[in-house]
Amino acid sequence: MDLMTIAPKSIPGSAASIKADPIVLDPLAEDCLHDDAAIITTRRAITRVALVAVETGSRFQREGIEYDPMSWMLAPRRLFNGRAAIDACLEREHCLRSILVHGLSLGLDLAPTAVDTLLSEDDEDKRRRSRQHMSSKRKAGKKYYRSGNLPLAAPRLFTATIIYSNRKLMLQAFHASIAHEPSEISARLCERFGHSAANVADIREGFHQSTPVAMALVQEPVAELIRRVAPEADHPLHNDFAVTIEQRIDV
Repeated sequence: MDLMTIAPKSIPGSAASIKADPIVLDPLAEDCLHDDAAIITTRRAITRVALVAVETGSRFQREGIEYDPMSWMLAPRRLFNGRAAIDACLEREHCLRSILVHGLSLGLDLAPTAVDTLLSEDDEDKRRRSRQHMSSKRKAGKKYYRSGNLPLAAPRLFTATIIYSNRKLMLQAFHASIAHEPSEISARLCERFGHSAANVADIREGFHQSTPVAMALVQEPVAELIRRVAPEADHPLHNDFAVTIEQRIDV
């Protein structure tokens, strides 16, 4: 679905538009059917913009940035090829870029190619893990066939990230704990967040701090603790180790 911008004639996609003044429409004023541009979009896309707005405000407050988060959302930026975040972040690609920029504190604007490199590395990591998982399943199947038993895997550190929204809730969550299999993590997430949110969880073996949700929610002291526990996950002292960090907005 094509998404119209708030002021499509005022913010062209050229580099020159980056220097243009932000277009500010008074949100408290009455709607003007003749002058206000209509936007055809989806609830998911609106949720993306809301997510970016929350991340922007949280980062500016956390780092004490003397800049208005609203201005950042409305000003044209190189990161979005000359568009404003309020327009561009309706799209998944730009939403991910924003989360990564704020999660890693990469500045207030930069070339999109720099962020895309980080995102492509994360995608390649997912593909590599998928290949390893399929290979492990094949090996496990052969072992099961030979012995008639499927041995229980050793305890390992698993982490999970969730980005979920419905009509009443916007949720970002990070979870880390020790388990034998990913299914145990899924069960814990179901108990904590419900089946719908748990079903969209990205569950991984190990700690992957470069994922957007982990960067946004996990502070360095907590990350360091998780990194220390990971190589000793099979130690009895860590059986009950668990970290859950969530950011939710009830709507």
